Amino acid sequence: SLSVSARISEVLDYLSSRTGVEHCSVSENDACIERAVAWADVMVLSKHRSARAMELVKLAKRLGKGVVYDIDDWIFSFPSYSGAAAGNACDYTLDIIAQCDFMTVANQVLMERVPLVVPGAKLIYLPNGMWVERYGSSAPKAFRTDQVPRIVFTNADFLKVQKSKDAILSAL
Repeated sequence: SLSVSARISEVLDYLSSRTGVEHCSVSENDACIERAVAWADVMVLSKHRSARAMELVKLAKRLGKGVVYDIDDWIFSFPSYSGAAAGNACDYTLDIIAQCDFMTVANQVLMERVPLVVPGAKLIYLPNGMWVERYGSSAPKAFRTDQVPRIVFTNADFLKVQKSKDAILSAL
């Protein structure tokens, strides 16, 4: 999803270009996920809540890996139309978070609200960001405020546009 791209992939790509950090993105249902967990030093989960994700967290902990749980919105309740709404999946969110070394949150509201649901969470405020230099020229353009393009973005659960991110950003 775009939120995962902005929060996780973008940061990891930046670190990779600057420090050589290696990273990969693997679905929890991919056949190679156990090998990926064994390969990595740290596993980052983004809003995971399934029994499979819980198994992977336990595997990572047994292997001595660090585990980080990232959220950018309120994951403790979903509207009825959401693909992640109650009843669509077993919810292991709190069990997963309890096993994590750290929990990163996207904004101050989450910093304030998460401890009400997860009192022991080791929270780190990690605001969203993009490595903007990656997508544009090195010289910033000056715009008249009455001619600045306006963009509205809306997100739906499970919206997947990762493969077309570069095309979308180029078009914008």
